[in-house]
This record gives sequence, structure tokens and C-alpha cells, in this order.
Amino acid sequence: MTNPISRLQWLLLAASVVTVATVSCQPAVPKATTPSGVAATRQIAPRVGSLAPDFTVKMLTGETLRLSDLRGKPVFLNFWASWCPPCRAEMPILQQVFEDKALSDRGLVLLGIDLGEDPATVDSFMKSNGLSFTVLLD
Repeated sequence: MTNPISRLQWLLLAASVVTVATVSCQPAVPKATTPSGVAATRQIAPRVGSLAPDFTVKMLTGETLRLSDLRGKPVFLNFWASWCPPCRAEMPILQQVFEDKALSDRGLVLLGIDLGEDPATVDSFMKSNGLSFTVLLD
């Protein structure tokens, strides 16, 4: 007899899929040049124990969202694109996380950040896949 998958296991699975999708669907890291003209890779990374950098972004609904407005709540950011196979595969799991009442009661905010697609494409993808979580446009 097997145990049902717990909410924590679902979250860990979703986080793993997000990590794999983020790494596999990212474009090449843009190059910058140093003052001497030598190419250098830009490195941007969060620091442990510090707040996430604030940003303001347009939502699919046309409204704007500022990350700092969510301060104090657990926020799950998922970067995705409709053309990305791993991203498409994780969407049903993310919808389940979004609909989980125990998680929403704890204040979990799930934000899907679409990478560079036009709003009509994103809206069509969300509707055709029965997805209702909040989507932001990169």
C-alpha cells in the first residue's frame, strides 16, 4: 500500500520542476563588456538572508504588481513560456498548488512570469489549459 503524496511533496516536486524548467529554458546569459572592452558575464544572484529585489511588472489583466506589496507572504515565482516543453508540463501541478486551500490559507501567492510573449498568446494558453493563477508579463 502506498501513501498519498503530501502537500509538501507536491511543493518540492513543483519546485524541482520549476528549477529544471528555468535552467533548461533560459536563453544564453547576456554578455557585458568591461571598460577595457573585454567581454564579461553578468552575475546577478540573491544573497542569503536579504530581501528579494523589488520589481514592478504588468499583469496579464493589465494591472501592475509590485513585489514589495507582497512582503510578509510566501511568494512562489515561476518563470515560464508557452513554447517551453518543461514549462508546459509543470502547469497542471502549479494550478493544483494554486487551488490548494491549505496553502492559500497560509497566504501563499503563486505568480507565473511569462518570458517575452505577447499578452494574447499568454491569455490563449492560460484559457486553453484551464489555468487561473496570476500571470505577469516579462
